[in-house]
Amino acid sequence: MIYGRTHTEIYKMGGLMKILPIISATYVVAGLASLGLPGLSGFVAEMNIFVGAWENPHLLNEMLLLLLPQLLLSLRYIYSELLGYYGVG
Repeated sequence: MIYGRTHTEIYKMGGLMKILPIISATYVVAGLASLGLPGLSGFVAEMNIFVGAWENPHLLNEMLLLLLPQLLLSLRYIYSELLGYYGVG
């Protein structure tokens, strides 16, 4: 795939969804599952953590502090997906 595209910079490889639709869709679904979105595999674990933190008020502040890196990682994933697979950015 990289040989066919002639370069390795992700911002130059934009539009892979047109060339590799099945692999791209699989990557998107797997990435969204790792973010813990409802209806996908990671959601059950994430929901258990949130419910446990909500039931223990002394853990709630730490939980909110730990949500910041997860939010930043989610934004980074979505940005790289838009760059590489859709050519947006």
